[in-house]
Amino acid sequence: MRKALSIVLTAALTGLFLFSTSQAGIARVAKRINVISFYAGSSAISGKYDGLGADKWNQIFETNLASPDVDGGDLYKSCFHLGFDYGQLRGGKLLYSFGFRYTKVKFQDSTTVPFDDPGFLYIIRSLEDDFNVHLYDLGLDVNYFLFDLNLQRWSPYFGLGGKVGFMTFDAEGRSLEGYEYSTESQIKSTIGVNFGADIKVWSAPKGRSFVTLSSVNSWDLFASGNRPKYLNVGGAIKYYFKP
Repeated sequence: MRKALSIVLTAALTGLFLFSTSQAGIARVAKRINVISFYAGSSAISGKYDGLGADKWNQIFETNLASPDVDGGDLYKSCFHLGFDYGQLRGGKLLYSFGFRYTKVKFQDSTTVPFDDPGFLYIIRSLEDDFNVHLYDLGLDVNYFLFDLNLQRWSPYFGLGGKVGFMTFDAEGRSLEGYEYSTESQIKSTIGVNFGADIKVWSAPKGRSFVTLSSVNSWDLFASGNRPKYLNVGGAIKYYFKP
């Protein structure tokens, strides 16, 4: 009896193992679906800075700044961004995307910058009228959905993203307190986290394509060369379609 029971258990475990292996093999053949998204949103500044990212600005900060850092809220105010992405959803959960983003950087209308020499104290006024700063970025994002979008109507997601592009200071012919400025464009980059959710609002009859409305949010954790770091909150419309 014991021998027969051992044979039955061994056969059952072997069958379960073979079934699990075959299912894992099937799961590894990931379903792929392409996606195009268009998004827009607002960006709130975060972090501290010891310069504004352009050579002339950094000269002023590094030479005369009393504190090693200035709170971003004393320099910038909230702004807007917009962009588009193209990517691929694999297995209904893992989304790779690549795209372009534009951000219009906005300065505070009146900002006191703490310089070391009281006689050198700058009250920077109306920067918004005198200096235009733009971010033109290419971005790469990898996001993971908790639920399979091929099967579910909605799913939250989280992931990582990076951007690299030009920070352009459009200041030709302008001056500030005796400093002459020219237009500068410098390459900057940032790395951050992504989070949000997709909700299906339309699906094709046989499921070959569907459209979602999405919450598209990110937080810039690291940035190069005093590039502004933002908490970005926005929305997108995404079109998913099979090749």
